[in-house]
Order: sequence, then structure tokens, then C-alpha cells
Amino acid sequence: MRYFFILSFLIIPISLHAQVDSLRQELQHAQNNNDSVSLLIDISRAIHKAKHDESEELSLARKALSLADKEDTLLYSRALDNIGLLHRYHQNYTQAFELHAKAFKLSQAASLEPIYQMIFANNAGVAARYDQAFDQAISHYLEALKIAERESDLKNIAISCNGLGNTYSYIKGKEDLALSYFQRSLEAELERDNSLGVAMNYLSISDHYTNLEDFPKSREYLEKLLKLNEERKDTFGLAITYEYLGHNYFSEGKDLNKANRYFQRSIELFDKLGNKHKTAGLLNSKASLLQKLGDTREAARLYEKSLDISTSMSLKALAHSNALGLSLIMEENQDYGQALHYFKLAEAYKDSINLHEQETQIAALTRQYDLEKKENQIELLEKDKDLQQAELAAQGEKLKKHQAFLFTLSIFLLALILVSTLIYRNAKHRKQAEKLIQEQEKMRFKAEYERNLLQAEILVTRLQMNPHFLFNCLNAIKYLIQLEDYKTAKEYLVVFSRFVRKVLETSQNPLISLSEELKLVSQYLQLEKIRFDDHFTYCLNHGSLDKDELNSISIPPLLLQPFVENAIWHGLLKSEKPEKRISIEITHTAEGYEVCITDNGVGRRKNSSNEHTSLGTKITQDRIDLFNQSNQWQIDFTIHDLAEGTKVCILLKSKTLNTKNQLHEYSSIG
Repeated sequence: MRYFFILSFLIIPISLHAQVDSLRQELQHAQNNNDSVSLLIDISRAIHKAKHDESEELSLARKALSLADKEDTLLYSRALDNIGLLHRYHQNYTQAFELHAKAFKLSQAASLEPIYQMIFANNAGVAARYDQAFDQAISHYLEALKIAERESDLKNIAISCNGLGNTYSYIKGKEDLALSYFQRSLEAELERDNSLGVAMNYLSISDHYTNLEDFPKSREYLEKLLKLNEERKDTFGLAITYEYLGHNYFSEGKDLNKANRYFQRSIELFDKLGNKHKTAGLLNSKASLLQKLGDTREAARLYEKSLDISTSMSLKALAHSNALGLSLIMEENQDYGQALHYFKLAEAYKDSINLHEQETQIAALTRQYDLEKKENQIELLEKDKDLQQAELAAQGEKLKKHQAFLFTLSIFLLALILVSTLIYRNAKHRKQAEKLIQEQEKMRFKAEYERNLLQAEILVTRLQMNPHFLFNCLNAIKYLIQLEDYKTAKEYLVVFSRFVRKVLETSQNPLISLSEELKLVSQYLQLEKIRFDDHFTYCLNHGSLDKDELNSISIPPLLLQPFVENAIWHGLLKSEKPEKRISIEITHTAEGYEVCITDNGVGRRKNSSNEHTSLGTKITQDRIDLFNQSNQWQIDFTIHDLAEGTKVCILLKSKTLNTKNQLHEYSSIG
């Protein structure tokens, strides 16, 4: 399967760009929705092959999914599977697996043709394997293999067995089982007379023996692969074979000169093919080998060459490896200035890789939310459509009964006309009442839907609002470990884990008690206090209020945290005072309760971070407005500028208590 993955680096024919343009023209003249969906799927894949534009690919693929009719299970499953493939191509394996697995379940439930079930199951297996979810990978590969055996489909038997072999090769103690699946896949490809499939399995088996450090056995299969590629006159296949022979001898460590020669032959072929990605990787491998042989001058030259290519192609992991190799060589040559330069460059690429992984996770959460939101909207529209059809049928039935009733009444005497008129008037009044009730029900349903939607949007915004806090906490733990302050690191990690678990638990609930909120704030203050070397002090004072009283007050989760965060970051940390303080006091008032957050920082007038503060304040205000619409407590907050620092007062007023006070005042006036 690794051989199949490597084939994705083949040179893209120029004709693919023409294919994209041609497909776009066909899309403009599409006759129906189904044609549009199929063309959008083809265009997204063609763009990936032609120019690897992740944003445009996924935009077109999601548009195809939105147009696909869920009643057409095959088309809808293909659209899901296509988005999964694009996610996998861009290394978003978790998202890819969920989409492939969903497509497979739908195809099974609808009893689609076996070929589609096998494709979706194998794709789910590949994504799970790349995500190291080996149990899910094995489960889906076995499902695909079961269908392929039932259909006597040699091609998919070979694909599933190769996938199972690659998966089991990662599991300790399953090496023999992995080899048996590789051998079975090889037999199927030989029976099909598929030389490319045979080559893939030769490479998989050789890599399997390399991992077991049985280098001679690995070379036996590489020699078979070399002969096969020479017969096929496959330049790309020969380059891959030379590369793996080089890695084999390099890993064995006995004949490094032979490894060097194989690396050089592979570099020459990939350079001839114009494959800069593979060339850069091989230059890095050869430089590492020469460094081990002691030829640091030539190794440095190759590292530099590989670094130029990897930088131009944004290959961050390879650029990091090259910069680190150059740093070690410069340090060995006592050129400490250059050694420091390359080390900093390597760290910059390492940080960039970590940031990209974070952005990828956030984007995955956003995409998952968008997909679920879209599916919920589709379900609501379908329910509304069914409701309208039911209402039309009911009204038609009522009209028929009413006409029959009028016809019957028309044959009675004049004396009965008065009775029929009264019945008609009563029916009319009842219909108006029913219509009014239906309109009220629709308004209530719409208000509930908008409330849930706003709450979901606020939750997503809260997840995206401060990702740097978690990242900085992890860096703080890393820094403490590097300082060998293991005790503080352990204490910090315990508080951090409790805080994160508590945030995840409370985020599932629309309301929590004031007591739980104060625990969260206390843990947050502990984290920030340890992180900033005790540069500030804090106190929480709830006066005469006991625990039961605090538990009886319900508020939205994480209501106080943005105000405390602003006090620390935009008040205390910018202050040069030797004694920095933050206090939180809860008092009982005539109207309810008051929570005051006071700091002796620089205050708002000297603060230049109004944009962030305004965003946090706006989101908090939105949450308070939503809370005030449907709860017995009313929340208001005010911000006061002090001579030294800032004071935020949050007033919790009981609507029940306010109503009673108003009635009392009214009766006193009377």
C-alpha cells in the first residue's frame, strides 16, 4: 500500500488543467441536480490532481453534498466518500474515516451494488490505518474482504488483503499474520496478471522484512521488484526500488557505500522525472548517510540543496530535518554562529508544524459542525414538507365532508336552515381557533430552534475564541519539565487536567451553579498564577453565603472566566506595580446577588487591547441576553474604571423576587 501512496507523486499531465476547464463547461449546461453533483465530484478530484488547492476542492465537494438528494443513497454516499478522499489526501485522517464509514453504512443499509460497498469500506480502512485507529481499519478491511470473496472479485480481494497486511504490520506480535495477508494479495494479483499490483506487494513484503531487520530477505523481494520494473520499463518504479534498496543497506549498516550508490541512482531518475518532492527527500537521506561516513562537507552541500527545494515547496517536516542536520554539522565544525542560525530555523519549522496541526484540528471541528448543521437543516426541511402535505390532505378531507354536509342540509326545510347556519358558524370559529393555535405552535418552534442555533454558535465561538490558552498551558508544562522542576510541573498538570475536564463537562450543560463556576474560576486563576511565576495574588470571598445558597443560583457556564482573563492579561500583566491583586467577592443584595471582580492593574484607559476585550464582552453579552429570555434569574453587568485598575460588577436578580416587590409597591400605593 505504501507503493500505491508513493504513486501519488507522479508528474501531473498538463492535460488535467484542460480537463478541469472542460468539466466546468459541462457543469454550466447540466440538465439536472444529479448531473451537477457528479460533475462537482469530478471537478474537485481533477483540481486536486492538477494543482492541490485544498480550499477550492473541499468547497466544490461540500457543494456537491448539499445538492445531493438523500433519497438517492448512491449519489449521497458518493458525495460523502469524495469529501473523505479529499480530507485523506490532505492528511485529515480522522475526518476522512468518519465520512468513508458513514458512506459504507448507508450503502449497506440501502443494499447498494457490492462494488460501491467494497470501495467505501476499503477507503474507510485506509483512513483509519493512517490515523492509527487499527481496530477500525481491520474491521472495515474485513468487511470489504468478505464482500469481495462472496463476489469472487480478485481486484478487491488483493486491495483488502494488502490493507490488512499493512495494518497488522504495525501491531506487535502480528507479523506472521501481516505476511500471510501480503502473500494472499500477491497471489491474487499474479492470478489477475496485474504487474502494478504485484509490484505493490513486492514492495510491501520487502518493507515488512526490513521492519523485522531481516535485510537479506527484504532484498530478495526488492531484486524481484527491480526485475519486474525493468521488464515494465517503469522509470518511476525503478527510482522507488533504488530508493528502498538504499534504505535497506543504510538501515543494515554493513555496506554504506552501496547504499550511497543506490541513493544516487534514485536521485538521478527522480530528477529526470522532474519529481522535486522525492528528489528533496533522497538528498536528505544521502546527506545523512554521508554525515555518518564522515564526509561532512558534501553532506552539508546536499542538506543545503534539499533545504532549498523543501522550502520552496513548503515541505516543513523535511525543511526541519535539513536545518537540524546542518546545525549539527556546523556545531561539529565549531562554527557556532551558523549552528545557532540553523538550529533556530529548525525550531521555527517545528513550531510551524505544531501550529498547522492545531489549525487542522480547529478546521476539522468547524467542518464537522457545518456538516451536522447542514444535515439538521435538511431533516427540518423534510419534516416541514411532510407536515405541509399532511395539512393539505387534512384540509382536502375537511372540505369534502363540509360539502357533503351542506348538500344534505340543503334538502331540509327552512326551519333547519337556522340550525345549519349555527353549526357552520361554530365550525368557522373552531377553524380560526385551530389556525391561531397552529401559528402559536409554529412561533414557539421557531423561537426554540433559533435559541438552540444561537447556543450552538456561541459554543463553537467559545471553542475557537482562545485556542492559544491551551497551547500556552502545554508549553508552560514543557518549560517546567525542561527546567527539571518536576514537582511544579506535576502540580500544574493536575490543575490543568481538572480544569479541562471540568470545562468539557460544563460545556454540555446550558446552566451550572454559581458554586461550580467559582471552582472553575479558582482553577483558572491557579493555572495563570503558576504560569506567571506568582506575579499576582488573588482571593475569592463569598462572605456569609453558604454552599447550599451558592448551589441554588444557576448561571451560564464560563460566565466569569472572560472577565477574569481580561483582568489578568489586560490589567495585571501590563502593570509595573510590585503588588498585583485580583479579588472576587460575592454579596447578597436587596435584588439578589452581586459578583464583583476587581484588579489593581493599568485600567482600560491605558489598555491598547480594546478589540479583543470588545469581542469577549460582545459574546458574553449575547450569552446573557439569551439567558435572560428564559430563566428565573436576570443578569446585568457594569464595568467601572477605578483610580487604580478596573471593577466589573455582575448583578444576579431574581425575576420572582422583582415581581413580588412590584406587587407589594402597587398594593402600598393603593
